[in-house]
Amino acid sequence: MIDDSVASAEITQYLRSLLKPNDEFLRTLEKEALEEYIPVIQPEVVQLLRVVIKSAGIKNILEIGTAVGYSAINFARECESVVTIERDEDMVRRAKENIASAGLDDKITVVCGDALEFMSGDNGTYDMIFIDAAKGQYIKFLPECKRLLRTGGILVSDNVLYRGSVAKEGFIPRKHRTIITNLKQYLYEISNDKELTTSILPIGDGVAISRKGTDDNA
Repeated sequence: MIDDSVASAEITQYLRSLLKPNDEFLRTLEKEALEEYIPVIQPEVVQLLRVVIKSAGIKNILEIGTAVGYSAINFARECESVVTIERDEDMVRRAKENIASAGLDDKITVVCGDALEFMSGDNGTYDMIFIDAAKGQYIKFLPECKRLLRTGGILVSDNVLYRGSVAKEGFIPRKHRTIITNLKQYLYEISNDKELTTSILPIGDGVAISRKGTDDNA
């Protein structure tokens, strides 16, 4: 897997040494993703979300950004159903193949298309929404994520620290400028939104966990 952890190499290595090894199928999927420079969710983040899913009683999940299906497969092993959206047709094909090989095609629905377009036409309600797509688009997804998330549900945003760049001052290379600006805006919005309670954790490449609902209406 592509390792963009914002924690030190020593801390990251130690945390991963404490995790139970993945089965052969997931190890093979990780290896293929690493060889092809396809980013997949990092092990310590997977473990965190397993705890969240079990603790919060998560039954159905909406994922934005499927890639090869690695995270959807991990989620589906812990909940009842996953809907995952991917715009790259080749990734959709590969994800469906991997999901079928994992024996989870009855629990995971892969949607090929634009995430915002799909969400705007979706009237379902989700226990958890996981965003792992184009980082500069997170702020655009937020209103629909809030609409689709049930009260008491969890919004998880991956890679929000962008290799630590959101905290750095000074010159930002032009190719990263818009992404970092949008991510900073997104982090501000989810941290100050009255409907959300948010914690931002410096594991993996930064994970934000937001719960929808106040103590009064949860």
